[in-house]
Amino acid sequence: MNPLEQVLSALSVNWVVATPLHAGGRWALHFVERLDLRVEVVVHGRAHVTVAGESFWAEQDDRYVIAGRRPYRIAADPDTPSVFAAPYYEDLRHPWTVRERAAVAAVSRSAFFARFGESTGMTPLGYLYRLRMRHAARLLRDTGGTVASVAAATGHRTESAFCAAFRRFAGRSPGEYRTGIVT
Repeated sequence: MNPLEQVLSALSVNWVVATPLHAGGRWALHFVERLDLRVEVVVHGRAHVTVAGESFWAEQDDRYVIAGRRPYRIAADPDTPSVFAAPYYEDLRHPWTVRERAAVAAVSRSAFFARFGESTGMTPLGYLYRLRMRHAARLLRDTGGTVASVAAATGHRTESAFCAAFRRFAGRSPGEYRTGIVT
């Protein structure tokens, strides 16, 4: 077991996401972090990182940790405006479209789709689906809100549409997830 695996094991981490970011040219991503701990590794090149007003350059082979669910930004340079990640987090209830996100990023729909896929390894709507379902899981686990209120908070028009989407994501219904029942 490597040192990172030892730390994660000691912390009883139950959710790990590995997402590569391949970027070149002018780019910047701003995240409203929903994870308790994020570990970043710069494999090639360098990135300008800003967390809670503190900035630094992460060079090739550097590793850094962001803890505490704080917003952060990574970019090719400090002057490049962020365009991809933040707007999804701002309102998960909004029925985002690729065309709308492309307009915000000031690029064509096809360019946005291609750049987003290159940056995240996912489609824009696939990324949004995952954000919504992870947020729904958190609401179900941490609040007493009804399934209908969780559905509304995550942009689903009907409770039944939410239940079907959540079952695809978690392998069980929202109610089963909330009570810990595995079917």
